[in-house]
Amino acid sequence: MNFGQEGPMETGVQTRERPSQSMVSHSMIGQILQSFGRITEKDVEDALEYQKAHGGYFGEALLALGLVSREELDWGLASQFDIPYVFPDPDSVDPEAAALVTPEWALANLTLPILKTATTLNVIVDTPIWSEAVEELQSRTNIKIELGLASSSKIRELIRAVYGERLPEAAPAETSPPQGLESFFSQAQAAGAQRFGISVRAGSASGWQELPGSTVRVPLDSAWSTDLENLLSPPPMQTLDDSDQQAWDAELIHDGVISAVRVHYLGGGGGQEYVFEQSVADATPALNPPGQSILSEIRILEASGSARFVVTTTPPTLGQEILHRLPALLLENEVRGVALTNRGGSGTQGLFVRKLPADPDELRRSLESLRTFRFEAVSADLAGDPRAWIDQVLDMAQTAFILWNDERDRQVAHVAGVRWHIEVTEGPGEHLEWQLRPLRT
Repeated sequence: MNFGQEGPMETGVQTRERPSQSMVSHSMIGQILQSFGRITEKDVEDALEYQKAHGGYFGEALLALGLVSREELDWGLASQFDIPYVFPDPDSVDPEAAALVTPEWALANLTLPILKTATTLNVIVDTPIWSEAVEELQSRTNIKIELGLASSSKIRELIRAVYGERLPEAAPAETSPPQGLESFFSQAQAAGAQRFGISVRAGSASGWQELPGSTVRVPLDSAWSTDLENLLSPPPMQTLDDSDQQAWDAELIHDGVISAVRVHYLGGGGGQEYVFEQSVADATPALNPPGQSILSEIRILEASGSARFVVTTTPPTLGQEILHRLPALLLENEVRGVALTNRGGSGTQGLFVRKLPADPDELRRSLESLRTFRFEAVSADLAGDPRAWIDQVLDMAQTAFILWNDERDRQVAHVAGVRWHIEVTEGPGEHLEWQLRPLRT
């Protein structure tokens, strides 16, 4: 693990007694919670019965039965082990302490150093158990570790706040360089936008696309009107008359992709509006993105150079539909990416897709030739033994999304340097549920 700058190498360091799993007894935590009126003797008996039937720890049984909240249990554990239960404040975190670990390490271990002195290091954890992560910090810094307990959700919020401040802010649309119309159309369809358009005011044009929960705008270059005549069939010049409001069916042709669209036009008073609606049959289904917390963590990993993910989906067929759209959906800024596949699959409309050979030797040669282009992101849906191609895929771009399945050994990805796992489950109404977690092997 990368822990940043060197720490003092003093000897004879003293630490508090390190609790083990066996020390987390039901009697003490039960007594503590009972003494403060959080549970009753009957609750203790019910939890013990649940623990006997299902295994696990006594605290987990209390949670499963809804007898205490996670915060109450954490507070009780903190009291049992005589460590403070804290409510982290991002402004109070010592930057020198936080710099001892990478954001990837902090997220993977839910462990964050918050204050460093010459003799002690205060660390927030989500369990009173002396973990391997704390052992690693102890070995790395060789100074006394003082633990503070917080809920896992609070620690994740703190990590996003502390390390998220280091991310560069996205440039406002009005300061971005003007974009070609064909490129804008490609991005809109790659992102699954069923409605996108062109707004013209005082001779300046901007493109916009509607995505779940937001509208994205970019400036267009001065050739937009000429490009529109070439990309739309029939073009506006053949269709528009003296009316200030019209609609017609047309074909949008770009990057070798033909899409059926309904065009709406509004003009007059110094401005124009074009709205393009893809027909349901031709439109790429819109994807609901994960919550802001997961998006923030993915972008923190991207900024730290650790954004390498295996992607699994339920049902498995969902993976081929969404994989190649993940860079546009999950990354904050537009990236120069490539989608790789050596088998058929949907979900590639409007994307830059490279069809690769299935033969292992030819596949390796093709991947080697792509390294020259130094892409910023790659998504890979490749058949065959991943040991034959995963290193080359990861060497192609800093950010990588690799479709995995349950039959593949995740240890192969871990050895290659992948540390994160994105799980996507399709719920009712095609709503997607997202999880981001460290890759377990």
